[in-house]
Amino acid sequence: MSQCLICESDYQPFVDLGDMPIANAFATKEELVDEYTFPMQVGFCESCHMVQLIEQPDREKMFHENYAFFSSTSNYMKEHFKHFANSVSELQDLNKDSFVVEIGSNDGIMLQNFVIDKIPCLGVEPSKNVAQVASDKGIEVITEFFDQPLAESVVRTHQKADAILSANVMCHIPYMHSIYDGVKTLLKDDGVFIFEDPYLGEVI
Repeated sequence: MSQCLICESDYQPFVDLGDMPIANAFATKEELVDEYTFPMQVGFCESCHMVQLIEQPDREKMFHENYAFFSSTSNYMKEHFKHFANSVSELQDLNKDSFVVEIGSNDGIMLQNFVIDKIPCLGVEPSKNVAQVASDKGIEVITEFFDQPLAESVVRTHQKADAILSANVMCHIPYMHSIYDGVKTLLKDDGVFIFEDPYLGEVI
């Protein structure tokens, strides 16, 4: 029996896909001998209706200095995140005195739009190789995992945020309550937290 990441109710798996390697690992022949795998069991919480993995893979195994996915390789995603950023700017009436934070900022595909508009922003991205690409675009990036202690540090070194954003990130995080506590700490009273993640109803 496992506990739900959201409401902490007990729940059980409804499908077991066996042991799986990390997506986009691109392991060499030598690495395949001891390739990291994790049990991909999917569960459903009847209390809050959250579908989730029973066991999340180690975060350091997914996000590291050789992370393979660079968001800006997709022209569709460039347009999508440009629209996303512009929508947030309009919603919050952002300007040079505002502050935007993105959790899991990848190569800066979204934050680069705020930089162009001279809106102060900060990326939090643990994968050093994609974070470096964002830095080369003039985006300030912290190469760590976002959580409550990091949020407190950002408030001390910067300011509270008018907007905290993330895309395809929350679904990878097992320590949800520390994330939400961090968001609560970092966000201004009139700030917004906007995140995008896959919806199972559309996937199937």
